[in-house]
Amino acid sequence: MPNKQSINYDPGTRLQALALAEAGIPLPIIQAVTKLSRQSIYRLKRQARERGFDPAVSLQLKLEYVADRPRSGRPRAVAGVNGAGSEVEGGEAAVGAAVDEQAALETANEERE
Repeated sequence: MPNKQSINYDPGTRLQALALAEAGIPLPIIQAVTKLSRQSIYRLKRQARERGFDPAVSLQLKLEYVADRPRSGRPRAVAGVNGAGSEVEGGEAAVGAAVDEQAALETANEERE
């Protein structure tokens, strides 16, 4: 059984909890409906505000307010449809663009020095 900290609730559940909290629903009811802890609900509200949510301006909730942050580390390898050796469509172009962008940044940095 995973420990409580490793549970990752989907963005829909987090969005629902945020909507209920902003509507003034008591925490015990939000906890019963979403299964989120009290601390998670408070953290969710804080993070949503840090990401641009301002209930004084608009009560519209956006997925970006509750979406997972990008994970650090190397991205997982993507296998093609026909197995591990096949190319991912557009993969070479994306790598080439990234290399070109990195070269442009290095050139700009050298010119400033």
